[in-house]
Amino acid sequence: MISKKSKFFVALIGALASFTITTNSADAAVLAFSGVTGFSGGDSYTPQDFTPLTNGFGINKPDADDPSTWTNGGPSPNTATYKDEWYDHYLTGAANGKLGWVAFDLGSSQTTLGSLYLINADAQGNVVATSTFNIYYADTPTVALPSPPGGNSSVDYDFASGGWTPLGVTRNIGVATSAYDYDLSSIASARYIAVEIMTSYTTDGRVGFDEAAITVIPEPSAALLGAFGALALLRRRR
Repeated sequence: MISKKSKFFVALIGALASFTITTNSADAAVLAFSGVTGFSGGDSYTPQDFTPLTNGFGINKPDADDPSTWTNGGPSPNTATYKDEWYDHYLTGAANGKLGWVAFDLGSSQTTLGSLYLINADAQGNVVATSTFNIYYADTPTVALPSPPGGNSSVDYDFASGGWTPLGVTRNIGVATSAYDYDLSSIASARYIAVEIMTSYTTDGRVGFDEAAITVIPEPSAALLGAFGALALLRRRR
């Protein structure tokens, strides 16, 4: 006859296995943005419109919930790839010497952020591709962002004095057509994630991205929490 202790450990192993399977399938849960804003110099196919960053046009998505599988060049309603991207003229004379910026509103404070995924612009031989950028985050900025969808090339925002926290050092992004992954898991809480573009791969005078996504890490399952609770109770009894 199997003892109660043995039955418990069998149940615990089952719960752990279930959690592992759930986590692997849900690691890349994509957040829906409540809003996107930034600078817009009117050089995009749709001026002052940031939907190309999130609408999936021109992006191939084998798994819509896993941005690591996304690549540039998927089905599109337009006739040219550059029409599916967000890019604009450089924002000159801006705070911190940036070329441009964009901020994502996550709708509410998120405490289990996973990654920021970016697919670089590849229009016309990468002439508008971003090269380096900074990541900032905030729960409640002390200086409000401009109302979406932003304004024109003169609209700047100074993250350093707006109540935002920089996430690490300046990042690099390549010009390949696959998504690049930037870890956000060290952020305890944030409603807003922003990208401050510092340099471009060319001197064309325009810069931008093709697609962006942010993921969250799934919460521990009820089964796992219950198993750990039972384990703690058993240890107390012993």
